[in-house]
Amino acid sequence: MLSDAACKNAKPKEKIYAVTDGEGLYLEIHPNGSKYLCRHVIVKIVVHCGSNQKE
Repeated sequence: MLSDAACKNAKPKEKIYAVTDGEGLYLEIHPNGSKYLCRHVIVKIVVHCGSNQKE
């Protein structure tokens, strides 16, 4: 879990970087000082290819 202090103390660098909590939540810090709280989401898509029509 990202602490309030970790989010507030994250300072901008020359490139975009992220501070993570190890459970999919991360804070993205941009060079202009903007901070975005994001979550990695894994989406599983199942595609069935084929025909089930009788001939």
